[in-house]
Amino acid sequence: DNYAFPGGGIKCNETHIEALGREVEEEAGLVIIPEKCEYLGTVLEIRQSGKWKDKTFHHYSHVYRTYVKDQRVPQRLDEKEIPFDFKVVNIKPADALLINEKKPELFWILRENEILKYLIKKGL
Repeated sequence: DNYAFPGGGIKCNETHIEALGREVEEEAGLVIIPEKCEYLGTVLEIRQSGKWKDKTFHHYSHVYRTYVKDQRVPQRLDEKEIPFDFKVVNIKPADALLINEKKPELFWILRENEILKYLIKKGL
């Protein structure tokens, strides 16, 4: 097991909040309350590309705290996401971090763990 936040790319002409809402709906089946979104910061991930060994990968993750409506919608996972069988769980950041630290081979875990550490530091 590992824990990750919903996320993905920002489409052309899409705001950060619109992208956040779309990704949370697609991956978690939850509907955000846009006016209750709080920007927490940006994580910059720099690492060697897994696809091209002579390239460096730069990835910016914009992190928001938000609230969701009671309403649920069907997940709309793409074919790359389906094997991960995403599920929504309520877990304390410290507990998620302990589990994630056992999975260093997953390329996204370092980024997720930095966000979890930030949440722990801020008492969120």
